[in-house]
Amino acid sequence: MKDLSKLHSIESVKEKVINTSLVVSSIVGALAYSTSFISRFQTSNFNISIVFETIVILSLIIVTIRRNTIENSIKAYIMVSLILFLSLTDAYFYGLLSSTRVYLVLVPLYSIIYFPFIRSLILYTVAIIGFIIIGYLHHNGVLHLPRGYEPSVYILKMYPWLVNAIHISAVGLVILYVTRKFFRDFLGLIDYLKDQNNIISENERNYREIFNSTTEAIFIHNASNGQIYDVNDVMLRMYGLESKEEALGLSVSDISANNDIKTQEKAQSLIRKAVEEGPQVFEWESKRKNGELFYSEISLKSTEIGGEGRVLAVLRDISDRKKMEHKIQESEERYRILVETSQDGISLMDMSGVMLFVNSRKAQMLKAKESIDLVGQNAFNYLTKESIAKVTSLMPRIIEDGFMNSLEADVRRNDGSTFQAEFNVTILKDSSGQPKYMMDTMRDITERKMSEKALVESQQLFQTLSQMSPVGIFRTNPKGHYTYLNPRWSELSGLSPEEALADGWILSIHPDDRESIEKKWRICIAERTKFREEFRYLKKDGSVTWVMGIAVPDFVNNEFKGFIGTNTNVTKRNLAEQALRQSEEKYRTLMENVNEVIMMVDNDDRVLFVNKKFTETLGFTADEIIGKTGYQVLIDPKFQDQIIRENKRRLKGDISQYEVTFTSKSGKEIDFLVSGAPIKDTNGKIVGSIGAMMDITERNKTAKELEQYKNHLEFLVKERTEELETINEELKSANEELYSQREELEATLNKLQSAQRHLVHSEKMASLGVLAAGVAHEINNPLNFIRGGAAALEDLLKENAVDMANEVSPLLDIINEGVNRAAQIITGLNHYSRKNDKLSTNCNAHTIIDNCILILNNQIKNRIAIDKRYTAKPFTLKCNEGKMHQAILNLLSNAIQSIEKQGEISIQTSVDNHNFTIAIIDSGCGISQDNLPKILDPFFTTKDPGEGTGLGLSITQNIIEEHGGSLEFDSEVGKGTKVYVNLPLK
Repeated sequence: MKDLSKLHSIESVKEKVINTSLVVSSIVGALAYSTSFISRFQTSNFNISIVFETIVILSLIIVTIRRNTIENSIKAYIMVSLILFLSLTDAYFYGLLSSTRVYLVLVPLYSIIYFPFIRSLILYTVAIIGFIIIGYLHHNGVLHLPRGYEPSVYILKMYPWLVNAIHISAVGLVILYVTRKFFRDFLGLIDYLKDQNNIISENERNYREIFNSTTEAIFIHNASNGQIYDVNDVMLRMYGLESKEEALGLSVSDISANNDIKTQEKAQSLIRKAVEEGPQVFEWESKRKNGELFYSEISLKSTEIGGEGRVLAVLRDISDRKKMEHKIQESEERYRILVETSQDGISLMDMSGVMLFVNSRKAQMLKAKESIDLVGQNAFNYLTKESIAKVTSLMPRIIEDGFMNSLEADVRRNDGSTFQAEFNVTILKDSSGQPKYMMDTMRDITERKMSEKALVESQQLFQTLSQMSPVGIFRTNPKGHYTYLNPRWSELSGLSPEEALADGWILSIHPDDRESIEKKWRICIAERTKFREEFRYLKKDGSVTWVMGIAVPDFVNNEFKGFIGTNTNVTKRNLAEQALRQSEEKYRTLMENVNEVIMMVDNDDRVLFVNKKFTETLGFTADEIIGKTGYQVLIDPKFQDQIIRENKRRLKGDISQYEVTFTSKSGKEIDFLVSGAPIKDTNGKIVGSIGAMMDITERNKTAKELEQYKNHLEFLVKERTEELETINEELKSANEELYSQREELEATLNKLQSAQRHLVHSEKMASLGVLAAGVAHEINNPLNFIRGGAAALEDLLKENAVDMANEVSPLLDIINEGVNRAAQIITGLNHYSRKNDKLSTNCNAHTIIDNCILILNNQIKNRIAIDKRYTAKPFTLKCNEGKMHQAILNLLSNAIQSIEKQGEISIQTSVDNHNFTIAIIDSGCGISQDNLPKILDPFFTTKDPGEGTGLGLSITQNIIEEHGGSLEFDSEVGKGTKVYVNLPLK
């Protein structure tokens, strides 16, 4: 059975049988040939038949020896041919006496083993027919038996019987052995085939398992018509088929997107290529049972199953891949657009630096007309010498790493200019891993370099400012943990940076504030909103610091990085606010108790506050007037335009003084002198105005009486003048008689005119003196109250509230300064009204000037700058102090009135050759040359009617001349006026 293991097919059995038959036939044939040769040798009956027998036996032996090198079919033909040749030639010579005719039985035996049945039958029929023909020829005497082979004699001999017995035995042994060998080998083959069948069945099961478990659809179809023979489970699921039987009734065209002639022809063409040219892989649009189309990739391979041509199709659903390819195509298109529209220069180079592709941006950066102009150029030629050396030294590293980012180099443009650029270089390798190309992106970083330099400087500046900042600065991470603190923060909190990091800073917050501040801080962290709270730090030494904590979220490219914040020390501000509240309370108390009417309005003229004096004077309660438009309640409609104009002036920031008449609740008209000023908030914005109003009803009444007296005096003067003129006419008529008295009369007239002016001035000065004395008396009393109250308050604080004394002391100083200033003004008024006709009093001219400036300060402040340049030389000036005040006041008043808006007045004094000179120089409108000679004439004025009498300079000149001095004027329109007062020194 060991040899049977080599019998893998029927062909191997046939080969085994034919080879055995050859060996047996050669042995038996050689034995029979030897017997026949010996017999003929003994009988000396040799003929040509022995030659044929020799040829046959030698051929048989040769074939037997070379049996392993000859094909089985050829060996079968040779054996059958030798048997026929031997049998028929022997029958030809010996007829029925032929001993080898029995070998014809072997012809069908060997033929049926190797040849089809019909061919075997034909060969056997030819052998029998040939044998019959030879017999027929012997029967008719055409052929004759050899000598000594008469049938009647030959068959009676024992020798023929022995020879025939040998040949029959040979044939029988051959048949027996061949049959036994054939059946033995065939049974072995059957056993082998059974084993192979089991193996095949196992393989079939394994194949089916693999066939159905693969992730790819597989089906087998006919190579000629596309009929499907077998499918796996994946194919059923992919095409939505319910069973294998349903799939076996389909063809390739049925599962294609289009089942038409064109699709069928294309499918058959691909199948033919797979059969004729080998495996084919292609994409195909397939169709599921429900009609849904999808892309598939099909691999066709020709095979043979059961001797028939079959095609194995392996199919995978590539719909997702096609979608991806479509996306990739779109991506490639976007990439192409991106490359061309990129703000970076992009190029592809070979390893020597020759540019193979350049985008338009790089061409622009290098000042090339088009990208194609750079193709073929070496990129290294566009670098400066220093940069070439730098890049060359880095090339081994770039090639080894495969890339290099942020490589900075200086680039030279086509026009010769250079710029700084940043390169990102990537090495592209071929399939063998060898560097083949270089791709780079180039970015102009000239501005970035400048920005980086500025950033470094800015960071250094920030670091310096942070270290020197008067406010605490901190920074946190997204969780709100502190990551940076400047020294000022540590000073405010009393914690070191190490103690404050993370959430340690919370421990430094005052226990009374800690919980609420931490809660609000956590909310701001969660919501990423601004934090703004005022709280206290409690330091380790027990001291408390009030701070305003502000933190804002820090977003970089929409990514939350944490918070940046500051802590500002507001301890002093809080103390100041507390002091301010106390001051406001004191201010309110002062306002309520001041002896003037006070009213505050907003920008819409609605009343915000009135003091107690207001309600007492005008009879309205605070509730009746606050919130209403003041002038609509207090002023007659026909006089309201004035107050509206003045309020508009204050909205512009002007300070003004004007007279107004209010109607009290009882209907009484009261005249007030209003000093109005704008009210500003902490930002300097005007939010309203305040008016301090002094009741001048009695003063106006006195002024009216004086005006009436003046008018009456002027009437008397006019009447007297008319009388004098009449007398003058009479004198003229008697001119010849009274000519000698002319000079006396003219002198008398001049004296009368001088008396007139002197009388007017005296009366005016008398009235003003009375008024000034009254005002000074009325103001001195409250000033004494204020001064005494302030002194008492200071003593009280020093005795009972020493801690507050230092805080309140500046406020008391302000009160005392205000009292002193008011006292100085009163002193000036007293000097102004002094009734002393003596001209020999020692006077301090500089003090007189200062008093006059103080009196006129309300018209000067915030508008006109006063430049005083007094002489340092000692001098003694004797004069009438009251009259000198009047003269200087007139000159300064004219200078102030000549300046419409902003301006300057310079006052200079000098001593020279026993003369004292006062120079008053203003930057006002100036006096024309036509009016300059007239300004000292009585009643001459350029002011509007009702605004001046024209006597001021005339009176001033008289006063100066009374003192033996003189007035000089120098003026130019648009540039200003210079007045020189020259007085003799005694």
